[in-house]
Amino acid sequence: VYPNPNNGVFTVEISSDEMILDAQLFLTDMTGKIITSRKVTIAIGTTQLMLEDLELQMGTYLVSLKGSGKNLAPVKMIVNR
Repeated sequence: VYPNPNNGVFTVEISSDEMILDAQLFLTDMTGKIITSRKVTIAIGTTQLMLEDLELQMGTYLVSLKGSGKNLAPVKMIVNR
Protein backbone atom coordinates (compact mmCIF):
# COMPACT_ATOMS: atom_id res chain seq x y z
CA VAL A 1 0.00 0.00 0.00
CA TYR A 2 1.51 3.33 -1.00
CA PRO A 3 1.91 6.09 -0.24
CA ASN A 4 1.60 5.30 3.43
CA PRO A 5 0.74 7.53 5.23
CA ASN A 6 -1.47 9.21 2.65
CA ASN A 7 -4.25 11.77 2.25
CA GLY A 8 -6.98 9.24 1.48
CA VAL A 9 -5.81 8.44 -2.06
CA PHE A 10 -3.60 5.36 -2.30
CA THR A 11 -2.59 2.39 -4.42
CA VAL A 12 -2.69 -1.26 -3.45
CA GLU A 13 -0.04 -3.26 -5.32
CA ILE A 14 -0.32 -7.04 -5.33
CA SER A 15 2.25 -9.47 -6.73
CA SER A 16 1.01 -12.97 -7.52
CA ASP A 17 2.32 -16.04 -9.28
CA GLU A 18 -1.22 -17.13 -10.16
CA MET A 19 -4.43 -15.55 -11.42
CA ILE A 20 -7.08 -15.07 -8.74
CA LEU A 21 -10.61 -14.51 -9.99
CA ASP A 22 -13.36 -13.09 -7.80
CA ALA A 23 -11.04 -11.81 -5.09
CA GLN A 24 -12.48 -9.30 -2.64
CA LEU A 25 -10.50 -6.25 -1.49
CA PHE A 26 -11.57 -4.86 1.89
CA LEU A 27 -10.81 -1.56 3.60
CA THR A 28 -11.79 -1.66 7.27
CA ASP A 29 -11.34 0.66 10.21
CA MET A 30 -9.61 -0.52 13.36
CA THR A 31 -12.91 -1.69 14.89
CA GLY A 32 -13.44 -4.08 11.95
CA LYS A 33 -16.16 -2.00 10.27
CA ILE A 34 -15.97 -2.40 6.49
CA ILE A 35 -15.49 1.03 4.89
CA THR A 36 -15.51 -0.30 1.33
CA SER A 37 -15.08 -3.56 -0.52
CA ARG A 38 -14.72 -4.31 -4.17
CA LYS A 39 -14.47 -7.36 -6.36
CA VAL A 40 -11.10 -7.55 -8.12
CA THR A 41 -9.23 -9.90 -10.41
CA ILE A 42 -5.57 -10.44 -9.56
CA ALA A 43 -3.42 -11.11 -12.63
CA ILE A 44 -0.20 -13.10 -12.78
CA GLY A 45 2.58 -10.65 -12.02
CA THR A 46 1.75 -7.26 -10.51
CA THR A 47 -1.74 -5.79 -10.16
CA GLN A 48 -2.23 -2.17 -9.04
CA LEU A 49 -5.53 -0.94 -7.65
CA MET A 50 -5.98 2.78 -6.98
CA LEU A 51 -8.48 3.78 -4.32
CA GLU A 52 -9.77 7.34 -4.17
CA ASP A 53 -12.98 9.31 -3.53
CA LEU A 54 -13.57 7.42 -0.26
CA GLU A 55 -13.68 10.60 1.86
CA LEU A 56 -11.66 8.87 4.58
CA GLN A 57 -11.26 10.53 7.95
CA MET A 58 -7.82 10.81 9.55
CA GLY A 59 -6.92 7.52 11.20
CA THR A 60 -5.62 4.00 10.77
CA TYR A 61 -7.22 1.47 8.42
CA LEU A 62 -6.57 -2.12 7.35
CA VAL A 63 -6.40 -3.24 3.72
CA SER A 64 -6.99 -6.97 3.16
CA LEU A 65 -7.66 -9.32 0.28
CA LYS A 66 -9.61 -12.58 0.29
CA GLY A 67 -10.34 -14.94 -2.56
CA SER A 68 -9.92 -18.42 -4.05
CA GLY A 69 -9.07 -19.87 -0.66
CA LYS A 70 -6.29 -17.33 -0.15
CA ASN A 71 -6.29 -14.64 2.51
CA LEU A 72 -3.52 -12.07 2.52
CA ALA A 73 -2.46 -10.62 5.84
CA PRO A 74 -4.01 -7.17 6.43
CA VAL A 75 -1.77 -4.18 5.79
CA LYS A 76 -2.04 -1.16 8.11
CA MET A 77 -2.58 2.13 6.29
CA ILE A 78 -2.64 5.64 7.81
CA VAL A 79 -4.59 8.64 6.55
CA ASN A 80 -3.24 11.95 7.83
CA ARG A 81 -4.66 14.72 5.66
